[in-house]
Amino acid sequence: MKTNIRVALVGNPNTGKSTLFNILTGLNQKIGNFPGVTVDKKTGFCTLPDGRMAEIIDLPGTYSIYPKSKDESIVFSVLADKSKGMVPDLVVVILDASNLKRNLLLYTQVADLKIPVVVALNMVDVSDKAGIKINIDLFAQKLGVPVVPISARKNTGIDKLKSTIAFANSVPLQQDTIDIESIAPGIIAQIKGEMQVENPYIALQLAHQHETLSYLSAAESDRIEQLEQEHSFHSQKAQATETIARYNFINDLLYDTVKKAETAHDETISNKIDKILTHKVFGFVIFFAILLFIFQAIFSWSEYPMSLIENLFIWLQAGAAKILPAGPLSSLIIDGVLAGLSGVLVFIPQIAILFALISILEDTGYMSRVTFMMDKVMRKVGLNGKSVVPLIGGFACAVPSIMSTRTIENWKDRMITIMVTPLVACSARLPVYTLLISLVVPNRNVWWLFNMKGLALTAMYVLSIFSAVIVAFVMKFILKSPRTRLFYYGTARVPHAKVEKRDLYDV
Repeated sequence: MKTNIRVALVGNPNTGKSTLFNILTGLNQKIGNFPGVTVDKKTGFCTLPDGRMAEIIDLPGTYSIYPKSKDESIVFSVLADKSKGMVPDLVVVILDASNLKRNLLLYTQVADLKIPVVVALNMVDVSDKAGIKINIDLFAQKLGVPVVPISARKNTGIDKLKSTIAFANSVPLQQDTIDIESIAPGIIAQIKGEMQVENPYIALQLAHQHETLSYLSAAESDRIEQLEQEHSFHSQKAQATETIARYNFINDLLYDTVKKAETAHDETISNKIDKILTHKVFGFVIFFAILLFIFQAIFSWSEYPMSLIENLFIWLQAGAAKILPAGPLSSLIIDGVLAGLSGVLVFIPQIAILFALISILEDTGYMSRVTFMMDKVMRKVGLNGKSVVPLIGGFACAVPSIMSTRTIENWKDRMITIMVTPLVACSARLPVYTLLISLVVPNRNVWWLFNMKGLALTAMYVLSIFSAVIVAFVMKFILKSPRTRLFYYGTARVPHAKVEKRDLYDV
């Protein structure tokens, strides 16, 4: 398939980037509302209005071009690595119109890489409902790039976005957001000269990220390290200076182009629900109640389909016994194949119910609330809030759950999560638990509400979580690594630093 233009989709997590990717390419990429679903770059193809074929690259969601995980490092590598010829011809930056202040940090960083940019202003329907009025023409004028309002969820504005991509300028026209070279003039100039880099922001990023960029040779990385020492370059201080300058630019931009209606300050229903679901007391009660409900449902809802499966295989075995003559072959089929399939397939309803309920928790956004709520608790035992997703996913299968730990930025937290996830009772153990509980635990209710078998299964899962917590607590003292805070807003925390303010709107 001949490609005439390569387009990269860049944006914060949960801005509708993957939804837009699916609409443009006709693919069905999984979409989730907790960080880290898009953990690699995905590609597809889209026919533009002028007849050209565009290769669409869906890059991992990130809050900043400074990576906190290996997945986020893909973004800068794709946008800056010219050695493999994969640098996109155009970048579509997806902004959440209802949360511009946070989203624009990434835009300013991408814009300073001087690749042609188009802004897709997504969720304009949500911002309108919230009383946020954006002067799109002035917004585009101040950025110097085309700005297309869309709603990926409602599939509106997509044709206009395709036309904008097709007829976008082939040279970068975006306005400079900050003075890059003033941040670290000495090392930027020397890297530009020695590494044959034209763009000052790419040179600055090489100084920041040279140790993690795979396309740099060991000699080039060592040379940049020498330059850091020669120029007394401090990466965190330089990043803090850059971030403050960028937010001053963003604040001025929003002050001129975005207005909030007076009624927009009313608290939303979603925020009111969040206050309950993430409450320091009721949040945990609700979480435990939901888990108890899940395990009760596994036994009560699955009873009828399990009986159907058992009766089906009893009927098949009886029919096979009548048709097949007695002998080793008959015994193999009846007592081996059919009996073995029956012993495995009979638990499919229970596993299906568990998978379905966990999927509902993910799709409704409750998982992300649990991640936030559990962060403080999990840190006390050597984990963090993001460890909840792999641990809960471990109830289904430990293999994909361990793979999902790649979204945990801190190496120590990630390693501990990987080691304790197999301790969580996965679905493969469910047949064993069910058999033992059926043999040992009496089938009667407690307090006219709870089935004793369901309580026993809940206890088995709680015991597995308890063992995982103990091991995590021990590993906390065995593994040594600097710890970083998980929940922050994508900016450097700078002591004694003040961002210029003037009647700012937090959008």
